[in-house]
Amino acid sequence: MSDPASENKDPEVTLADDSDDRREFYRVTTLVEMDIQQSSPEEEDSTKDDVNEIAFANDSLYFKFLTAMRALDANDSQIAYDLKQDDGELYRYLQTMNRKIELLARMVLNPENRPPQEANMSSSGLGFISSESFSPGSVVKVRIIFPQNYDVVYAFGHIVHCAEFMAEDGSKQHWIGLKFSKISETNKRIMTRQVFKTQSEDLREARQKQAQEESEQNESPT
Repeated sequence: MSDPASENKDPEVTLADDSDDRREFYRVTTLVEMDIQQSSPEEEDSTKDDVNEIAFANDSLYFKFLTAMRALDANDSQIAYDLKQDDGELYRYLQTMNRKIELLARMVLNPENRPPQEANMSSSGLGFISSESFSPGSVVKVRIIFPQNYDVVYAFGHIVHCAEFMAEDGSKQHWIGLKFSKISETNKRIMTRQVFKTQSEDLREARQKQAQEESEQNESPT
């Protein structure tokens, strides 16, 4: 679950407005848990703009738990922020306890432990592989869970393209491109934060790898 003390305090999402459009084009590849279900223009139009929760067929207690926890985090964000400033040690302890509760709930409520899948994402859309095909232009509803911290993003999207291909195991798969058509500012901030976080991790790993290779070259006999 997201750190409530950092909600709306992340410098990456408080950059100047003129950089918003540029951030939408930043893309990263990462692992997410994802649900994509067919929707309709009528359902999209009738859903309020903040899109903090969308009804999914065959929903489980696991997703309801994550949604409820996220709402509690949002309500307590200011209290958590103040506590972090006043008593960092107590704040870190409570965050650890919160994490333990989340892990326990994940084991109890999501026993199948569905593995994450790879997705190419930006704050404005997704690219992913699916065994299910979707017609270009169709409306879908999307739920994305980031397994590192259990942040949950809800959105509506329009299918931009659906390209069929044969996987190495001989199964028929589809490369799907999706553009968000209705997503709340809160959910968009989560997407932006995750994109920047993944970019930072990728850059750090690349620098470490380069430094290691240079070190090995310097140590090798000439």
